[in-house]
Amino acid sequence: MNYIKLDLSGVLQYFSDTNTTTIKTTYNSSLYPTKSAIVGLLSSALGYNRNDNRITELFNILDIKYKVIKDPIVLKDFQTITGLKHQNNYMNLFYNRNVVTTMSNNTRDMRLTKSIQYLQDAEFIVYVGCNDSKLKEIYDAIRNPVYSLYIGKRSCIPNKPLVTTFELIREEELLNVYDCA
Repeated sequence: MNYIKLDLSGVLQYFSDTNTTTIKTTYNSSLYPTKSAIVGLLSSALGYNRNDNRITELFNILDIKYKVIKDPIVLKDFQTITGLKHQNNYMNLFYNRNVVTTMSNNTRDMRLTKSIQYLQDAEFIVYVGCNDSKLKEIYDAIRNPVYSLYIGKRSCIPNKPLVTTFELIREEELLNVYDCA
């Protein structure tokens, strides 16, 4: 199997370590790139929408490994958010369960405080492996992406090109790498 090399470098990075639909107040980033984050980044480059079945296919065919170049500094961010009353979103579910009635029968909405953990100043090399024709398609998509590329969240933009040259790397050449979970 052959691989292409991606340079993940950014002021902030975020790699979600869970897939959940429950209301969360703490979002901890994995300390290393996750397979789902890399597949999401590549899916954006390829122009796949969020519910596209090709994302699952991409997840299944890719072998993704990483190497740490610069260890991250963990940065914790706190945000206070409120829901939009006219939208049916998860914040309104939070509001419906957490309306407080005061002594004078006034109601007061609770605000949700989120704690988000980012990785600051981290650098990783990510190796993406599959058949050569798919790797060429991924390379072309990264060089000319359909959607903007982010390293986990919209606030996490790469600070240098992810890939500069199309160079196939054989699996035997990969040293000191780890499988993405």
